[in-house]
Amino acid sequence: MGRDQSWTVWVDASPGPPWEKVAREEALLGAVAAGRLGPVLRLWTSGPSLMLGRLEARRLEQAGYALAQMGPLPVLVRPSGGTAVPHGPDDLSVTLCYPCDQVPAAPEMGYRRLLAGLVRALEQALGLQAGPGWAPGSFCDGRFNLVVGGRKVAGTAQAQRRGAVLVHATVMVGGEGRSRLRQVAAFYRQVGAHGPWDEGRVASLSELAGRALSPQDLIEPLVDAFLAGWGSAGASRTHDE
Repeated sequence: MGRDQSWTVWVDASPGPPWEKVAREEALLGAVAAGRLGPVLRLWTSGPSLMLGRLEARRLEQAGYALAQMGPLPVLVRPSGGTAVPHGPDDLSVTLCYPCDQVPAAPEMGYRRLLAGLVRALEQALGLQAGPGWAPGSFCDGRFNLVVGGRKVAGTAQAQRRGAVLVHATVMVGGEGRSRLRQVAAFYRQVGAHGPWDEGRVASLSELAGRALSPQDLIEPLVDAFLAGWGSAGASRTHDE
């Protein structure tokens, strides 16, 4: 994808239900893959839920578990991979979806594109030094976590369709990282998976910055950081609030 393509910035802070918010990820991927949309940066919030990657949801369903009945939170399926990730009003999800002629594509490029913007935003807005890395004992661990001081602040996942790539992250902004980990641990105890979990390997940005933050505090810094990195100052913007 060339720098000359104009990005659409979609700030989706509407109060829609969690199932609707994750369904928009699938619809976005389909629209970009079909050529109805160019590249999109979506920043979105959601009500409380646990979201599973497609393969994880299929694995649990094939093992006989009824996802809709597992625990107090809605259990939803996102179009990407990975295990359970908690979503709630203190989290900000960041999605990049862009045309790609060669799919399947090596996943590293999408992750690096996403993480570069997140790293710039956290340094410029909060003075935090972040980077990719593992965080053993965290939920949905992977080498493309966003980590600050060895503690996971966001996980990433990716989906590809013929013609497009979607890569997204859920950033823990407010509250406590350990509360998210406990939600995931409680969910997996129902299927006989007991960790190991390590509450010291997850943190919210509020905990790391030493002050209360909300997802809204990160929206403009993130938009600015991504567009500055792409040289896309003329990107169009749309808001759902």
